[in-house]
Amino acid sequence: RTAGHRGLDGGLVHGPLPRAAGCVCPRRPGRAQSGCPRVLGRPDLADDPSLRELSGRHARHDELDAAISAWTAGLEQYEVAHALQALGVAAGPVLANWQIMADPHIHHRAMYETIVHPVVGAYPTTTWPWRFDRTPARLERPAPLFAQHNREILGEAGLDDEAIAALYASGTTADEPQQP
Repeated sequence: RTAGHRGLDGGLVHGPLPRAAGCVCPRRPGRAQSGCPRVLGRPDLADDPSLRELSGRHARHDELDAAISAWTAGLEQYEVAHALQALGVAAGPVLANWQIMADPHIHHRAMYETIVHPVVGAYPTTTWPWRFDRTPARLERPAPLFAQHNREILGEAGLDDEAIAALYASGTTADEPQQP
């Protein structure tokens, strides 16, 4: 996502917040909204009665947007996320692809596991995004090589050796990639 228009549906703000090196995406701060103006360095907004109602926040959207942009401009996305999380706002950094592998939360959740492939060697690959106590997901082997299991799968599908040989002879399947 890129930083852009942010909504005000019930909270102070939600949507991507601009950052010099990325953005942070809070989602509907709700009861934590009273602390947001203080972290922005604008306690006057927290005490302003016109901002207690959604209509007041909508009316001053551009001002609120400017205050948020000014606050995030000098901070790294993790600093913004942690400051909002301290207020109880569900927020997290939006990471570029090159930042994902170094993210502490990604490591804590074990989202990547090193696996050894016979051609590529050892490399990090994604694991399961969910965790179950009684049926833990696990990676058992790397991705197969081209046609690595052809004969096994065709046999499991009920084809005998003669039928499998006929598929190879007709060019329907092959153990090496074929040029068109």
